[in-house]
Amino acid sequence: MAVTSVNDEEARAVIDDVMARVPEHRDQALRDLQQLTADPKDNEAAHRALARDDLRQKRFDAAADELEKAAELNPRDPWIWYYRAALKYQKAQQRDRKCRGWRT
Repeated sequence: MAVTSVNDEEARAVIDDVMARVPEHRDQALRDLQQLTADPKDNEAAHRALARDDLRQKRFDAAADELEKAAELNPRDPWIWYYRAALKYQKAQQRDRKCRGWRT
């Protein structure tokens, strides 16, 4: 069995990411995530979690910025690539809906 240690900041970011998905705790979790990204050490997991929330809210430019910051810290994280793919897909869907709306 391989064991990888996790630092406290990354663990807090993962917990806050989960809490941001619960409506009653979302605002506090997002504040905590933003604080973790403002920390001098920075935090890839917090940027990724903020990107996921931006994606959910259809704030595509903000999501792309957060994913870029996360990729600078850890370009090998597969979740960053997953969220980038989801971002492209959602942007294309929105663009398609707008195009269909212009034809009618």
